Amino acid sequence: MKIAQKLLFASLITSTIFVAELIGGLLFGSLSLIADSFHVILDIVALLFSFGALRLAMRESNDQYTFGYHRLEIFAALTNGILLSFATFFIIYEAIQRFIAPIEVIPLDVLVIAIIGLGANVLSIRLIGSRYNEDINVKSAYIHILGDTLSSVAVIIGAIFILFFQYWSSIYVIDPLIALIIAGLLIRGTYRVLKESLSTLMQKSPIDTNEVITWLNAQPQIMDTHDLHIWRLCSNVIILSCHIVVKSNEFSEVCSIREKLHANLLQRFNIQHSTIQIELESEQCSCDLRHGESAHGEGATCPID
Repeated sequence: MKIAQKLLFASLITSTIFVAELIGGLLFGSLSLIADSFHVILDIVALLFSFGALRLAMRESNDQYTFGYHRLEIFAALTNGILLSFATFFIIYEAIQRFIAPIEVIPLDVLVIAIIGLGANVLSIRLIGSRYNEDINVKSAYIHILGDTLSSVAVIIGAIFILFFQYWSSIYVIDPLIALIIAGLLIRGTYRVLKESLSTLMQKSPIDTNEVITWLNAQPQIMDTHDLHIWRLCSNVIILSCHIVVKSNEFSEVCSIREKLHANLLQRFNIQHSTIQIELESEQCSCDLRHGESAHGEGATCPID
């Protein structure tokens, strides 16, 4: 099953959790289940958003979008990260409120619904878990489901404690305490998703550029490397562009050097798309990209400004 289909199937499974928790909360008078059911809506939206972005990213490039729609994956991950942030703050807020005014929980009914939710979440994790490290968009959806899974486990543990110690007057503080622990785990996962997606949007190099320059300059016939840029288009595509100065001026030899570099960059650094401009030793190059008039000549202004 393709990853897009797995995301769609996982969203259908998650929808059953929403229905079960909402109906269970209404039938058993459990506010915590009702609140969690609305939190599950965020997971459904995240999965469907990831599914849509992935399908759009598969479209071929065109004259307007020459790199295709791969960046939609990053925007989907960023949006999911923001949704996760709101969900996490909501959990923290609710936990504080329950510390102030504890809410009575019916443990047996909550336990049954939480076990159903746990089973559905585990199934969703098994569907997309093996692929979540390959795609930041899928990773963000995976963290959503993982957060729900941890929530289900925590609710089960809390319900068991309350079931056996329900005559202890302070037993209900277990529920918000576990919620805060879950929130802490979600903060860590959300931070990683936001950091990675923002780094990609800012075109941060996923590889040590000095290592690449050192390697290129060590190749035969290459005298210097400059104007090197490396960025990540999406989770699976790394792009490089650079200028290299070569000793040879034979066209056939220059073409051979470039072809070998393309192959070696892919094999050594996993750079799938590389654009290499060949310059001769006698040529002068002006390729500085800066915000400032000095980079564009006297009286000129930076086209980026």
